Amino acid sequence: MPTIAAAVNLFFKLGRTTAAKNAALKLLNRKRFTGELARKIKARSIKKGFMKESDELSKKTGLKVGERQRDYSDPDFIAKQKAGRLVKPSVNLTEYNLARQKAARTYGRDPTVWRGGHEGRIRAGVAGKKSSLGTALSSDVASVKGILSMLRAALLYNPGQEAKLLKSANLMKYNRQIQPYLKELDDVERQIRYWRRVGERSEGTPAFYRSRERDVQRLDELMEKYIGLQYKLKKAIDPSATLKSIQETWMPKKVTWSHPAALGANVEHALAKGPGYKFSEYLTKDPKALTRYDPDLGPLNIGRDYIDYGILEASRNPNIPVTRAGVEEISKLYKQAGMRSIMPSPSGGKMTLGEYDIGRQIDFLTKSLGQGKMPFHGLDTEKIIEILMRKSKLSKFGYQAGGLVGIGSKILAKLAKKLSEKELKMLMGSLWKGVDPKQAPHYKAWAKNRWGPGYKWPYKKSRIRGPEMKKSHYASLSDQAKEDLRKRYAKRLAEYIAKKKRGG
Repeated sequence: MPTIAAAVNLFFKLGRTTAAKNAALKLLNRKRFTGELARKIKARSIKKGFMKESDELSKKTGLKVGERQRDYSDPDFIAKQKAGRLVKPSVNLTEYNLARQKAARTYGRDPTVWRGGHEGRIRAGVAGKKSSLGTALSSDVASVKGILSMLRAALLYNPGQEAKLLKSANLMKYNRQIQPYLKELDDVERQIRYWRRVGERSEGTPAFYRSRERDVQRLDELMEKYIGLQYKLKKAIDPSATLKSIQETWMPKKVTWSHPAALGANVEHALAKGPGYKFSEYLTKDPKALTRYDPDLGPLNIGRDYIDYGILEASRNPNIPVTRAGVEEISKLYKQAGMRSIMPSPSGGKMTLGEYDIGRQIDFLTKSLGQGKMPFHGLDTEKIIEILMRKSKLSKFGYQAGGLVGIGSKILAKLAKKLSEKELKMLMGSLWKGVDPKQAPHYKAWAKNRWGPGYKWPYKKSRIRGPEMKKSHYASLSDQAKEDLRKRYAKRLAEYIAKKKRGG
């Protein structure tokens, strides 16, 4: 049976080339350099002077990150590349290049998102450390997400200091800074868990469980439609694309941890000293702002990113007169999509575009897919600038208010004359429900008896399990950990006890 040592010897014997990489991985029936193989490759590379201890090994090539495996000046390699282009000229088609450029524009320019993998490196960096609850810090989702946000912002400001920022001591410093905001992070984690079927049978009443099951099933079906459209579009560009790979990419992103203040766009704005850049600095440096998340649908979160970049770029450009009405038009779009974006205004103040509502996000994505289009379809950089300058309205690009509201007040008045009082109340109720989440049935069910005995909050599951406390992890916590837990939830418990005493 081939050994790792044999693969390492083969890799260096063949000169650490592409052929050497393929041969070594094929010998072990692997696709990437990971685990013990990666450690031995790096150790040999350091010994031979190819790498330093601080360098990171590329899992794809076996070389240090940033080092090219091919010599692009080699005449033989150039000849092979030219022959390949003649055999497959389609790789140079303008359509293919335009599609790649569009994809890059759609997904924004935040390199910490493109590279990925930082969350796993954080978990490795804090291995063995304890959270404020006395549990493993690496398995505390809320804490890891808070640290990740701090790290991503720091990497955007200091792209050349990745190794330093990922050191355990630095990650633990971030962990201390996010402690005051863990309750908010916990709340977001519970909401995301609601949509991901995690621990579903342990939360809520049977009626709540059935409601949750319907919500999750609806979103799963919607994501399958989105994945089908993604597959169709990607297959047209890349014939090797597979449905399975797109499913593996997008299903985990159906509901994501999303910053209402886009990190990449705001860091770029802060560094460029644009209008209100001090507010961008606050959004990307202060732990309170960096721990603010919304549970957004992945397709909408990513699709909105380039619009945020476009707004801030336009506000920095003296040749683009951004109007208040134009900004309000974008805000209408975000409100229709159930999303919010926080950033400096073109005049240097603070502004929040849109309004958060995940129900509207689902409706917005459903409507887009029903038309066979991606969310925020048709809005490239030029059209966003047109809207901001008030040269165009959203209606020009096919975006109207949802439901019957979009047909206008005159037509609605004519309908009112033909409808009975009961029908009119039903109609107005359906319209109102679209803009006020408190009118939705699931909110009414939630709000009905939320202070009654035994009621369980669907989005606010307590880590203390009441009468079953002795069966939970709480009994095994240290005295200090118990005290930290009581402090974290002291205000909430005091409010609940006061409410009970008042007979609420």
